[in-house]
Amino acid sequence: MKLLLFLTFMFYSFFANAQAAWERPFGGLNNPFLNDVIQTPGNFYFVCGYDTSTANKRALLAKLDSAGNTLWEKYYSVQDSDYWFDKILYVNNSLVVQSGSYALVNGYYAVPKILKLDTSGVMLDSVWTSISGVYNGTGNLGLYSGSNQTFWAMTYIGTPGISNEIHITRRDDNLDSLRNIFHGAFYNSQYSFNKKGEMVYDQFIDEWDPITGVYQPDHISLFDSAGNNTFDTAYIDLPPSRTILRTEDSGFSLFYKMSDSLMIRHFDASGIEQYAKYYIMPITPFYPPVPASDSGYFLVAPGGNFQSNLFTQTVIKFNESNDTLWTQTYSRPYVYVLETIKATSDRGAIALFRTTLFGDSVNYLVKLGANGERFPFSLQINPTAYCVGDTVKISTLQPAASYMWSTGDTSATLNVTASGSYSATVTDNAGIVYSIHTVPIQFDSIQPVVLNDVHTCQSSIQLNQSAPGATTYWGNESTFIYTGPNRYFSANVIPDTMLIWVMELTPGGCRTIDSAFVFFDNCTSVPDLAKDANVLIIRSSENTLNIEAMLGKNLDQVELFDLTGKLLKSQSCDNNSVEINISSLSHGLYLLKCSVDGEMVIRKIVL
Repeated sequence: MKLLLFLTFMFYSFFANAQAAWERPFGGLNNPFLNDVIQTPGNFYFVCGYDTSTANKRALLAKLDSAGNTLWEKYYSVQDSDYWFDKILYVNNSLVVQSGSYALVNGYYAVPKILKLDTSGVMLDSVWTSISGVYNGTGNLGLYSGSNQTFWAMTYIGTPGISNEIHITRRDDNLDSLRNIFHGAFYNSQYSFNKKGEMVYDQFIDEWDPITGVYQPDHISLFDSAGNNTFDTAYIDLPPSRTILRTEDSGFSLFYKMSDSLMIRHFDASGIEQYAKYYIMPITPFYPPVPASDSGYFLVAPGGNFQSNLFTQTVIKFNESNDTLWTQTYSRPYVYVLETIKATSDRGAIALFRTTLFGDSVNYLVKLGANGERFPFSLQINPTAYCVGDTVKISTLQPAASYMWSTGDTSATLNVTASGSYSATVTDNAGIVYSIHTVPIQFDSIQPVVLNDVHTCQSSIQLNQSAPGATTYWGNESTFIYTGPNRYFSANVIPDTMLIWVMELTPGGCRTIDSAFVFFDNCTSVPDLAKDANVLIIRSSENTLNIEAMLGKNLDQVELFDLTGKLLKSQSCDNNSVEINISSLSHGLYLLKCSVDGEMVIRKIVL
């Protein structure tokens, strides 16, 4: 007994110490994709997902140390099929992983399995997650810890035009099925497990059945840790958009948005409502809450608000009585999504974020402190792809006492102009040293596009442009005409003039743009462009643009366009000069179209 108590004490002791917050990217642009993360005894972390560097996707499993440094990565594949890992658990000194593939089994695709691996990544066992033997259209929904070295596995089985069901099974640490407790409809349902392995299943029906002529209300069912159905009833007053939590008191709580408030209603194990609480916070809960390591739970409000080019993700920690303990908002430029969050042994959490820009995505693993605080020295660097000639400024969220960048620079901000990977070691005012990782920074190069004004007597014109490795966008006025790999544009209409613009865009988001006027002349009076240089005097200041015709010339009409052909300013003239207010326009390149003695003069000007 003394030995057991000692071992128990040691087990919880090494988990009790707070771990420093940290943040680091995992992988590079678009490779790999992480789906889940867990903490294991010894303060290690395991992540799973897949990689796309080969013809078929390969499943990924990686082990990280307490600071987020990768100790090893392993890849798993099946012949001639995509393969991935969705969810991961730690059960009785082993790893349990939910996997999927598009391999053919019994003539059907999309086959999920449950795998058992040791902590070095060696495969020990595997089983199909399907109970009925139907393997088509399957997908993984989750793995959840149970009681007495058991776990719950949830998958959906879909047969097109026939059925779509959730299969929930309780399994032991040898992956053997102990209980198949539910075959419910996949659509419009929520579910949640507490730390005791008890489940609540919330099925959204709330509709009129035209066949039976009976109104079908929403349905909530409770199951104990062994999979026994202890409660089952219908509710007629529940909102259609909600999430649910199985609480540690064996009851359940419902979460939904009401106007600008978060509404929480708590029910006991008999389904009787105990209380309701309101919080003034304009969030929409979507994911089921996640149990914390001490008590309470984390509620995630994905998406947040888009302001000043920032996407925010809100996490709220509640206690068992549904009182708020803290609220934290995590932001980064562009699309920033919290994929999953898991409790850690120090009352904090490990979160998996993914940021996306121009179709490129990067994984971020973030170790949060006991109050949800994030690593103070994470680097502000988004996007990770830039254009040649740009200067990327890398800095930290909070100031440090000293800095040492991988380049040898010791300033607070690092200016980067070349592709490569950059890192830093910083020391805070307390003398604590932090290592900061970054993803590789890529500078894309692109050749400038140049279009020249054209006069033609023909009924059609072909404009050519070349920028290898980029996508070409051609436009007429403010309308996209063509997008694709071709480097030319053909016009087959005969207006007086046509404004054509072209933009080249690299995969990394670098762009170059130019425009030109195409004049379809009748060939009886083609303007002498060489004379045009001596026709106008153009002066600009911060707020005004002055155009003056040379002596002996009459200025009739002035029009100002942006490079997409959008008309910004138009003004008629009674003499040989005009002044245009440009205070509302930003700095940049514009097109000026002037009528001088009945002839058209085109200028590209910089304001």
